[in-house]
Amino acid sequence: MKRFSFLVLLLMLANLVTSQTSYTNFSKETINTDQLPIRDVRKTAAWFNLGWNGIVGIGPVITIYAVPKIAIDAGLGLSSTGIKLSGRGRYLFSVKNFTPFVGLGFQYGFGSSRDIQLTDGFNNNEPFSVKIFPSPFLQLAGGFEYMAKKGFFVLFNVGYAILLKDDNYKITEGSPSPDQLRVLDISYGSGIVFEGGIGYAF
Repeated sequence: MKRFSFLVLLLMLANLVTSQTSYTNFSKETINTDQLPIRDVRKTAAWFNLGWNGIVGIGPVITIYAVPKIAIDAGLGLSSTGIKLSGRGRYLFSVKNFTPFVGLGFQYGFGSSRDIQLTDGFNNNEPFSVKIFPSPFLQLAGGFEYMAKKGFFVLFNVGYAILLKDDNYKITEGSPSPDQLRVLDISYGSGIVFEGGIGYAF
């Protein structure tokens, strides 16, 4: 009888051990995602960027969250310096849905393959032509980001883009006025960053 009782107890113990599931087998949804930082649940965001001296100008951006407070942006878009390829790292000050951030990025505009025909608005719309060369920029930015529990994503930032070469355009035809040349410097050179984005995180 004692042997039988011992055997039953041993079988019950074996069944209890083999039926256990380790913590590593649980998904984040099983654990309770409300207790986790939102960017630890949704580690990737796809969004559309629009702005002046923005990370891509106009175009799509993908953001990867290495950890909840570190974001890595990469995008490809169209800007005044041609097709622009960019990457940026951002530090988020909070793990909450809404957080301010600072960022440092590199942007590369591929320039124009041919001369661009323009008119001088300060001189009776006189025509002239300009050639845009490849343009590397360093972007310094600060702003805020919001990521909703269900994935809605919005971002806004300001800052400054620094052109990393002396000249990135050349007048190939015509003689634009000094005022028009200042407009070209603002359009193609260093300047204020003003941009926003909207998308979805998953």
